[in-house]
Amino acid sequence: MSEVLYPIAGYHDSHTPIDICDLWQIPPEIFVALNHEFRFVADVAASQLNYLLPTYLTEQ
Repeated sequence: MSEVLYPIAGYHDSHTPIDICDLWQIPPEIFVALNHEFRFVADVAASQLNYLLPTYLTEQ
């Protein structure tokens, strides 16, 4: 029996405008769980509007 493969929607299928497609924040409940385990010292993928820790790096 052969396996049927279906295409998976990818990043190229997004309808989000290109100038804001990378400006999202991890859901707070997921961040809290990960931060509890890993104890992050900085948010290294943030903006001035969506940082989650006092120390953060922006694109600039």
